Amino acid sequence: ELLRVRAPFRRAQRAATAPDGPARHGDADLAAAPDRLHDVPELIAETGQRVNDIAVAGGFVYWSEGPPEFGCASEADHGRISRVNIATGATEVLGHACDFAPGSLFVESGGVYHVDAGTDSINSMNAEAGPGGARYTALLVHGNGLDGRSPLTRDATHLYFSDDDGIKRYPRAGGAAEILTDRTTIALVVDDDYVYWIDGGTPHGVYRVRKTGGTPETLYESGESGWLGGLAVDDTYAYWSHSGGQARRVLKTGGVPESYGPAGSWLSGDVAIDDASVFWSDEVRLRRAPKDRSTEPEAIALDMPGVKGLQTTDDGLYWAGGRPPDEGIWTLPLDASEVTVDLRINHIEVTQAVQDLWGNVPLVAGKATLVRVYPASDWAYTHDVPMELRAFRGGAELAGSPLRPIVP
Repeated sequence: ELLRVRAPFRRAQRAATAPDGPARHGDADLAAAPDRLHDVPELIAETGQRVNDIAVAGGFVYWSEGPPEFGCASEADHGRISRVNIATGATEVLGHACDFAPGSLFVESGGVYHVDAGTDSINSMNAEAGPGGARYTALLVHGNGLDGRSPLTRDATHLYFSDDDGIKRYPRAGGAAEILTDRTTIALVVDDDYVYWIDGGTPHGVYRVRKTGGTPETLYESGESGWLGGLAVDDTYAYWSHSGGQARRVLKTGGVPESYGPAGSWLSGDVAIDDASVFWSDEVRLRRAPKDRSTEPEAIALDMPGVKGLQTTDDGLYWAGGRPPDEGIWTLPLDASEVTVDLRINHIEVTQAVQDLWGNVPLVAGKATLVRVYPASDWAYTHDVPMELRAFRGGAELAGSPLRPIVP
């Protein structure tokens, strides 16, 4: 009899790699390598493990790092806001202190607007140094329980954020913050008329409320436990990352959500969009799919944990993350090629009770039999690979074949 195991194995597209690990800013020889078969994420700035958010503006990537939970042993432990020049790779610390705990941030009109959990406030810092190299920070509004994950966004007239009181807006012209809803969230976006947010508890869902306040509207909600990650909106849909390593979308008026790819065993991460594609992260991958769901999602970066601040620009995809010691600010082209994984089967064991690696123990006809397959991968985090077992005798497939795994 013949046993045949089928799985969607594809040879890996192997990239040229720098001698000391990933591509780094200025590796011109790597960028032009003739044997480069897929795009390699470029590390444009090294950071610590405490990055909370990033923002891309004016040829720079800005990022925030909070201080350690148990205080500062040295200046290296200070909370800080830094930036890197995308073209040159030069980095600069804009502000730091032990009690400085910056979180979400955005940059516009020469100002770095940010949450500071250390002072429970929303502030603005000059992006460019003034006379004598000084930068000035202005207090805009106090919060109530702001932390490193408290979201911050804006439109032309207001800032929007979430703290222990709920989701609030603050007029840029000055005045008092007003509570739009008592809901709280870790992801917040706005369009012309509404504020959108996610809730990853039980129930979990996607919601919106008018910018002027009112009754929240439910776009999608599930009574099951689940974790939702980042959030983005375009003219028609709201997009988010979902438990199982998926991205999902739902009409901004509400409805049945649509998924990008099948659910797996991954945790959700961040999400970003451009005109044509959805980008999202799970525990260790960056993935991309066309917005119209016309093709299956593809991985564009592997072994990339801890992704934060994922966002698109006209120039590419940017994020913070990585595995030590290569934690930092990364970039990839928006049209980066797919990365595939090299899978193989090391051994197949057919057993009825005991068996050795060479199959020397005879089998008994008509007795229940288990087939144990030992796959291997060139990447440690290869999950959710479909597989089937087919059995043949004399060239004819046996009844009951193919079989799916008992334990996937």
